[in-house]
Amino acid sequence: NVTTTSAISGQAITEALVTGASNNATIVGNLTITGTNILQGAIPAGLRNVSIIVYNFSARGEQMNVSQINITRTGTATNADIIGVGLYNSSSDGLNVYTANATLIAWNSSAPRADGTYNFTGLDFNVTTVSNQLLVVVNISSTAVAGRTIGFTLSPVANVTVTSAISGQAITPTIVTTSSANATL
Repeated sequence: NVTTTSAISGQAITEALVTGASNNATIVGNLTITGTNILQGAIPAGLRNVSIIVYNFSARGEQMNVSQINITRTGTATNADIIGVGLYNSSSDGLNVYTANATLIAWNSSAPRADGTYNFTGLDFNVTTVSNQLLVVVNISSTAVAGRTIGFTLSPVANVTVTSAISGQAITPTIVTTSSANATL
């Protein structure tokens, strides 16, 4: 309600409001993903659980639920050089390398696409408002061709599907560092 009185005449003025209220807005959190390259030196053929890159997921405002991640291989390595790619939650031990304490989120369950993209769907990676670490590991084939290079990227941003836990909104994350370096097989 608005009550107005003229400053000169002292008369009451009746207001005619066109719109008396604003629309409601939903306040949502945000998610920032920062990659840290941990790939170093040469990788021998047949090596298992090679730590490639760790992504730090930082949710603000509310918890986030990550249901899909697509990781794309970079470098000259081919599908035949890789046995599998895995995603681990390494938040509990805070280390940037694979350890037995890391919690398995998923191993790729199907062959990568022709462009070297490994699709992880149906994930249940819940990102709390404390930093969470997602570690990408790879198993190298014992027949991998020496001299080829390998790395991984999370780019573009559409490769991550996120829903906010409280507001239920689709979230487009901000990815600060997307790719690992390439190492030689």
